[in-house]
Order: sequence, then C-alpha cells, then structure tokens
Amino acid sequence: MGIGPSAFSTIGLRRWQNVSDYRAYTNALFSGRLIVGSTETLTSEMKRGERIALSLRTREGIPASLLQGKDEEVSEFSKLGLMRESEGNLLLTPAGKLLADSVAEAFI
Repeated sequence: MGIGPSAFSTIGLRRWQNVSDYRAYTNALFSGRLIVGSTETLTSEMKRGERIALSLRTREGIPASLLQGKDEEVSEFSKLGLMRESEGNLLLTPAGKLLADSVAEAFI
C-alpha cells in the first residue's frame, strides 16, 4: 500500500496511484476521502515481469525456478560476472546491479 501523494498501491492485479498534488491529497485525507489519480489492471504476465525485475535487485534475489527456460541467458550473465546462484536463488553481483534494468529485460 502506498501512502502519500503520487504513491502507488497494488492489490492482486489492480494498481492505483494517489493524486500527485499534495494539497488535493491532504484535503482529501482530512475529509476522509481518498483521491485516486489513475488506475490500471495488470496482467499476470506484467505481474511476473515486475516480480522478476524487482526481486533481482534484492539481497535474496529470485528463485531460479522463476527463470526456467532462460538457462542460456542465466549462463551468459553468469559468465559475464553479472549474476550468480546462491541457495537456489539467482542474484545480481555488484556489477550486475549497475546493469539491473538490462539484465531484467532479458527475462521479461
């Protein structure tokens, strides 16, 4: 759940963004209302792609099972020193974190 102006929230496949104007947001908050600036419905494929892209950036990485069928890409990134495996998870190396968007794009 996102709290504050411009914050995003996601529940299931529904995502919304609070209005970005802090005055409108504050007025709505004190009036007991929420002002949604935009909404979107995600597909399960979009949600999977976001999970991959965001999880790769974490200390825990992403379960290798989520990247099944991408063995060639995983192998290439490992050879380049951008990715490593640890306890069944794939993690970006410090060099890989500098190129996180490009690495994630190969799996989405």
